[in-house]
Amino acid sequence: MYKKAKTLLIVTIVTFFMLTTLIGSAAANSDDAGASIPPYSPPSQYDVAVGGGGTIQGILINITQHNPTIKVLPGYDSSNEIKQTMTHPDGTQKEYLIRANPNLPSQDWSGELTIVSETGDEVIDAQGADYGIVIGGDNTVANIKGFSMKNYQNVGVLAGSWHNVKNDNYVNPEEVNVVHNAFGEGPSTKFTYGIELAYTTSGTVKYNELEMQGLTGKKEVGAMLIAETDNVVVSNNIINNGDQSDELGIAMATFGGMFSGVDVPLENITVKQNTITGGKQGIGIESVGEMSDLEIKYNEITNSENAIDIVEYSSYGGTITGTEVHYNDIANNSQYGLTTENCSVDATYNWWGSENGPSHKSNTFNVDGQGEKVSDNVEFTPWLDAPVNTGKPFAPVVNEDTGENFASIQAAIDASNKGDNILVEPGTFEETVNIDVEDLKLESMKGPEETIVDASSIGGHALVVNKDDVKIRGFKIVGDYELNKGDTADFSAGIKAEDGTALSGLEFINNSIANFKGAIYFGTGTTTGTLIEANTIENVFFGIGQSKEDGTRIINNDISAQFQGISGWNTDDLIVKHNTITVDNSTVGVDNFGGWEQERGIDVSGDDVTIRYNKISSTDTAVLIEGSAGFNVNVNFNDLSGIQYGIDASSYEHYLNATRNWWGSRTGPRRRLPNGKWIGQGAKVIGEVHYVPWLTRPYEKVLKEGVGYYGFELPTFNKLERGWNTLSTPIQLENEEFFGGVVPKSIVEDEGVEVAYRYDSSKDEWSQITDGDKLDPLDGVYVKTKYDMNVHLIVSPEPSSPPVKNLSEGWNLIGPAAMEQMAVTNALSSITSIGMETSDSEYRIITSPPINEIPWSYTVGQQKRELEIEIGHEFHPPIPFLVEEDMNGEMIDDSMLWSFRGEGYPLLPTEGYWVYMDSSEELAGFSSTPLPLELEWLHEPR
Repeated sequence: MYKKAKTLLIVTIVTFFMLTTLIGSAAANSDDAGASIPPYSPPSQYDVAVGGGGTIQGILINITQHNPTIKVLPGYDSSNEIKQTMTHPDGTQKEYLIRANPNLPSQDWSGELTIVSETGDEVIDAQGADYGIVIGGDNTVANIKGFSMKNYQNVGVLAGSWHNVKNDNYVNPEEVNVVHNAFGEGPSTKFTYGIELAYTTSGTVKYNELEMQGLTGKKEVGAMLIAETDNVVVSNNIINNGDQSDELGIAMATFGGMFSGVDVPLENITVKQNTITGGKQGIGIESVGEMSDLEIKYNEITNSENAIDIVEYSSYGGTITGTEVHYNDIANNSQYGLTTENCSVDATYNWWGSENGPSHKSNTFNVDGQGEKVSDNVEFTPWLDAPVNTGKPFAPVVNEDTGENFASIQAAIDASNKGDNILVEPGTFEETVNIDVEDLKLESMKGPEETIVDASSIGGHALVVNKDDVKIRGFKIVGDYELNKGDTADFSAGIKAEDGTALSGLEFINNSIANFKGAIYFGTGTTTGTLIEANTIENVFFGIGQSKEDGTRIINNDISAQFQGISGWNTDDLIVKHNTITVDNSTVGVDNFGGWEQERGIDVSGDDVTIRYNKISSTDTAVLIEGSAGFNVNVNFNDLSGIQYGIDASSYEHYLNATRNWWGSRTGPRRRLPNGKWIGQGAKVIGEVHYVPWLTRPYEKVLKEGVGYYGFELPTFNKLERGWNTLSTPIQLENEEFFGGVVPKSIVEDEGVEVAYRYDSSKDEWSQITDGDKLDPLDGVYVKTKYDMNVHLIVSPEPSSPPVKNLSEGWNLIGPAAMEQMAVTNALSSITSIGMETSDSEYRIITSPPINEIPWSYTVGQQKRELEIEIGHEFHPPIPFLVEEDMNGEMIDDSMLWSFRGEGYPLLPTEGYWVYMDSSEELAGFSSTPLPLELEWLHEPR
């Protein structure tokens, strides 16, 4: 029980200590800016009271106590005080109303003097004297509390003077506290201050209200002056300077012995939680001598000309060090929030009237919305993003590795080291940036939607990279390029690798770049291993320009340009994939192309180039393969639609693999045949471009479904020649619509077919093909064309099994159902008895008719002579009567018809063949749909 109680006691004590610490910490950080004056409360104990016809000066002459307290009662009338004159050693005479100095022969009190008002409303009218109350005396401590001071010429309460600080008759006090008083204007045209603590006099000035309005024509007017002293706290005072140009709130100064002959420093001064309004300066600081350790915090300074003005007269020996200005609300001042001359000031953590910080050339953040102006040599970052009571420290740019804060991107970079990470807050930065630090990561915290580098008002390049391994991520980068100028505009780039600099490992990711002649540009230096990914580029003459690159990856960018999307000159090992590229020259003046004649989405020259999974549209050319391009250039799985040229390889001298692209039409690219005829309804190809198979759908659909949406153009021996041809489809077709009721559009693309016939072996008759007919795999037909035509196949993406065709006894017109040529015996294996002699096959003869390119026949199990004896000259496959008419009634020469071939002779896709059956049987084909998407295309290049 004892142990449990002891443990509980320890826990309770520790918990209480922690709570006390936390509460104390919270209280220490809970200060608001500006004054908070509590209700007046006079001390209950006093030694002597003055009221009625009495005077404070009379009490000071007569009192003899140590540490006396004089209470001034409501009946006190300061007009009973008698102004007196004192003469300074230099002969200057000054009038005062009340003078407290225990070193004077007329005063015999000692220790700490307190003069206090009973109600806080008692008035001390200085009757036009230079000073209202003068405090003097060596080691004197005085407290002035609860009065309304007015009608003084120079100073309401004066503690310490430059007039011979060593003079026994005028020795400065040690400490003076001026609390809970009110100071009004005086009639003087001279220097006027409400309170002055100077020349070794320390103390506290708090809870005072100083109304300094209406002092027209004064040479210098202020609420208070703290000069050549130390350990003074000025807090929770309300100061209204009015709108006169010479008025200031709190003045702090050193004079370097200019007046007293003794150089006394000003040090350890705290000015906090004051409310200062109006005047020329809210706080004015001037140093001709030594000044150090000034702390200005939690003040509210508004409607002044300059909120804080700090001047070091270094040419006269003045020095200012250790000045700190923090947690102040500084707003609505007409010229400067803080200005310095010949010195530096730490002014971080202040509210400058805007969440965007103060206005200064070094602050590039949201320039149009900045707050108070500050001069040079002011360290203001971080600042508060709202007034002190709710504001949090904010810096637009932070070095994540060092914790340093900056008001511009360039300043952060200049102070960074190799490998640092610079984080940038949302906002607009009006600057251009040069990166001369290796392995630097420059990254926005909220992405390009909210973080902007705006170089439009400056011109030129926005970001220039001069070192390896620089990474730029998440910015909107804006320039001043005018769309109608085209190539005549001055060159500017959103991101530029410096000319002549060999760089490696650059990464530009998730940026939005607009209004430059070039969005991303690599100069004449060789770069390696660059990654350009997920950028949006618009309103540029060209998008990405490279020269002498190696290993560049350009991935998932959205590029809209006037002349060129991506250029890869002399660029090896280039991967361009998942980009959307639109090139449109309609916004460029006709005279502003600078000699360029061919807009292009992608322009490449180099070895080992992969262009895949891109959507490219251009008013001229999608992909231009330069003549200087090298080996292994591959352009696959791209959408090349809505353009004049899909690929221009007219100068390219090597094999160009451009298979499996969507050309904007299911009929494939627009291409020119050897006979000069153009076929295909898609984007045009020129040069030796290998485009078969092509995609019959946009590539994304193909990849998503994993289906081979393919179109084929079979080899040249499968073309339809002018006149009669046989025709078949080796696979199920997608489009069964017929041209004029003749041939499916899935096979030929235009209406050059005159007529087509099929043969019904069960009826031994011919019929003309009509709209209602269907051409299936294994079917053969006769077709008459007006001119030479290429055969292409648009394969069905729907599921279908390998075809089966019923063959009747006798002659049947068939087509092979395989995408590649097959040997006769393989193609007809389903009608050959397995394991039997070939003479036991169901078919006897397979014939390629003379209207095919090469007529031939193959017989099963017999030599040519035996077949001739068996069939004679009357044994021919049926021929449509129109074919006979076209031959002018001439009989076909047997020697032309029959060229006997062996069993390995091939059957070609899309051609028709005659097969003679001994009996009815089913012929099986080999093709099915949909075609698979080869696995190699499902793996993206890296």
